[in-house]
Amino acid sequence: MPPSMPTPSMRLDLESLTQEAFATFGVVIENPNAIASSLRRIIPGSPPPLDAVLANQGTALKYQNVTWMNSFYRFAPSGHTGNPVVNMFVCSPRELRPDLLPFTSHTTTREETEGIFDIKILERHPFTPQTFIPIGIASEDPDTQYLVIVVPTMEPSQESEKILSQYPEPQHERLHFLRKLVSSTQSKGRPQMQTLQGPGLPDLEKTRAFLAHGGQAVTYGAGTWHAPMVVLGAKSIDFLVMQHANGVDLEDCQEVELERGMSVAIPRAIGATKDAEALRAILARNEERRRSLRLLMYMKSGKHKL
Repeated sequence: MPPSMPTPSMRLDLESLTQEAFATFGVVIENPNAIASSLRRIIPGSPPPLDAVLANQGTALKYQNVTWMNSFYRFAPSGHTGNPVVNMFVCSPRELRPDLLPFTSHTTTREETEGIFDIKILERHPFTPQTFIPIGIASEDPDTQYLVIVVPTMEPSQESEKILSQYPEPQHERLHFLRKLVSSTQSKGRPQMQTLQGPGLPDLEKTRAFLAHGGQAVTYGAGTWHAPMVVLGAKSIDFLVMQHANGVDLEDCQEVELERGMSVAIPRAIGATKDAEALRAILARNEERRRSLRLLMYMKSGKHKL
């Protein structure tokens, strides 16, 4: 039985999934030149984009090292080695509940909302990144969308030690050495390497909810708190899931249950081609609100003063 923790009453604004917005949690994997690639074939003899190389006798563009798949099981208390694992998850669409509030989120009205998804549990894989790759679908398929819900980790505290007491922690001395090593060996042109998160609780006040489409895969950094996969729309999605595991349950996966209170408003536009423009408008309003909140926090901090 996973431990539980108090949960603030929050309705999250949905955000577009981009590498810039997701960088502190992991890596977004997608074709950086998707529009250009869909419009033309590779012309023999033409130079590739700056971030790619030619492959397959000049008929393919190869984007190298698009994510990290490091194993950190050498920091696990059991000392058991982690091995590469590739599984398939067949994820059914999640059921949404109706909501009677006039505004289901800060920017979405009830008329614009299909339903509410309640976040009931979070998990983390403390010693391995985890990559979800949707397969068997077209990137432009409007029915292929899913939520990526992630949460930063708080600093360890007496509360976290009490709630998470059943879970093993990384070996702190070696973890400190790893973070120093990684910060000095970042590779230019690759996504920033994700180091292990600390053993603290999820910082629920800073939870983020991103909307991903079929042309995007995602890597959760090692130890990153996240919700289990949330598929939206009418169709199931098949995912290849790549990670490391050592067979010690509490070192492979750790969970915490949330008391009722955190949720995401899901727009009606999801899964409907005719409403794609409406969905973009909702996400744009959400982003404008986030910018306004960041500006307000900056002004309150006093850092803008000379």
